[in-house]
Amino acid sequence: MEYILLDLEWNGAYCKSADKFVNEIIEIGAVRLNERLEEVGSFRQMVRSQLTKRLCGRFKELTNITNEEMAAGVPFTQALAAYTAWAGKDAVTMTWSNTDLYVLLENCRLFGGEKRIPCIGLYADLQRYVQEKLRERGVAHKGQMSLAHAAQAFGLDTAGFDLHRAQDDSRVCCELLRLTYEEAALTACLENTLVEDYYDRLTFKSYMISDLNSPYIDKNEMRFRCEECGRFARRMGKWVFKNRMFRANYRCGNCGHTFRARIGFKKRYDSVEIKRAVEPIPAEDQEASAAQPEAAVLTAAE
Repeated sequence: MEYILLDLEWNGAYCKSADKFVNEIIEIGAVRLNERLEEVGSFRQMVRSQLTKRLCGRFKELTNITNEEMAAGVPFTQALAAYTAWAGKDAVTMTWSNTDLYVLLENCRLFGGEKRIPCIGLYADLQRYVQEKLRERGVAHKGQMSLAHAAQAFGLDTAGFDLHRAQDDSRVCCELLRLTYEEAALTACLENTLVEDYYDRLTFKSYMISDLNSPYIDKNEMRFRCEECGRFARRMGKWVFKNRMFRANYRCGNCGHTFRARIGFKKRYDSVEIKRAVEPIPAEDQEASAAQPEAAVLTAAE
């Protein structure tokens, strides 16, 4: 099996047709490795911006790419066609975090009219894989680790690489793959982007459900037992959505214990994640709660 380490450099620019700022790809770089992790090919292409004639200062400072270098590139569709022909269909593509997938997909849709990325089949997030290998070595890192920090963690000397340029970043990724390679572990990380709903899953944005009448809410989940005696308690008022969760005060009809219940429903692509909690009723709410009539344990959304 061959592996392609792909890296993209992109510039933030305003797109009138989309009425928003987008990350427009300015450089594509990649390195191909054979099954022995030996370099057998490379790809590099500058992309001419369709949204701006001047790159933003932060991008130029980070990459050292000039406006003139960008202007000498080719349109994105031409660059994508060239890369697709070079990449073929059989290699596993890896990028440093799947952010590159989001950016590449956005550019494919915006500039090429593509609904899917045509140049990627099997895919692995190298950042996630490498960070897991670091955790196995007792090196924990909160959040996503930058490529430079990962190289440093493994003692990899990057002095000879031009970081934040697509092809050299790809070669740093190659070195990290060689240092951490374990076939079974890497195979477990592979994702098939050719699956019909892959990009729907990738781009789905999870959200907290705030409508009590949503069909994704199972009302049975909103029943709470008394922590003192284990009986189902009665809700003393309407559910209120606050701080991403529904909350209501409860009283146990058996032992009189009162408490506040909180429950949140997070909609994911094909599931609903539920988070439940109980806590004492704040002192300032005790008097108000006591004055409210008891509601049925499970009623329609009020």
